[in-house]
Amino acid sequence: MVPVPTRSFEILRSPNVNEKVVISLIYPEASINDLLNLEKPSFLGALEGTPTYEGLLSVTPSPLGDGTFKTAHIAELKRCSESTGHLFRYFGGQVLVAKRLHFEDKLGVVPKQIPPVQEELRHIIQECNILYWCSTILTLTYHFIDSKMQEKGDPPFRIPRLRFVKSGFCYAKSEFSQSSRRGGHLLTRKFKETHLSSSKINRGYILEENITGRFVKYIGSLFPRPTTRGGTQLLSEAELETAEFLCFTQHVQYLQTKGYGYISDYQGSGDLLTDPQLMT
Repeated sequence: MVPVPTRSFEILRSPNVNEKVVISLIYPEASINDLLNLEKPSFLGALEGTPTYEGLLSVTPSPLGDGTFKTAHIAELKRCSESTGHLFRYFGGQVLVAKRLHFEDKLGVVPKQIPPVQEELRHIIQECNILYWCSTILTLTYHFIDSKMQEKGDPPFRIPRLRFVKSGFCYAKSEFSQSSRRGGHLLTRKFKETHLSSSKINRGYILEENITGRFVKYIGSLFPRPTTRGGTQLLSEAELETAEFLCFTQHVQYLQTKGYGYISDYQGSGDLLTDPQLMT
């Protein structure tokens, strides 16, 4: 078997100042019926024909966090034209989090590696697809809760109002399109899956709005119950209430999807969640 060529993890450590990037935003507008009848990764289907944005992205080389499969880096979206205002409003500002995927040898013998560009993009699209569907399923959960509250009245306890971070699929390329150079606008062409085969693409990112505050792991991926610890500290009373509420959402999701699946690995800060898993 011919080994798949990989790229050194050290690529992540080198400064990437003002990379030329193409960004597609994640708008989870599908329904559960779409999820139950999907024929291909729904995020790709949602991207087809949607606008893409070209701009400049500066990524900090030192990671904010270094997980088993991803590293998170502070990034800044540079203002190139008035069109970037839409991206700033979507992400809540210029400062974002840029995440990259990597492979890790569990024995620690081989340094962290990132796959070839085209394989990296496929993995990133899979991660975006998870965010796409988890956002859809969480919205469904709140629709169920709100309908029961209209029917039976408000419960005698707090219901946390949470959402997943706003995010986008992003890749860096060696040059902009001709339309961008001529017109100076970020809003360019419609997305097509064939764009991803370009030899001018250097790397991929998942872009997310920046989360501030104490990061908490509410529910892990192994057991559908609250974690005993959130990060390095015990869960506070309010955080434990949120974790218990998220356990309840898993029951709702399992029933509403007819046993198809539910969200796990709930984590985040405040009212924002990130990095979920979808159990099917």
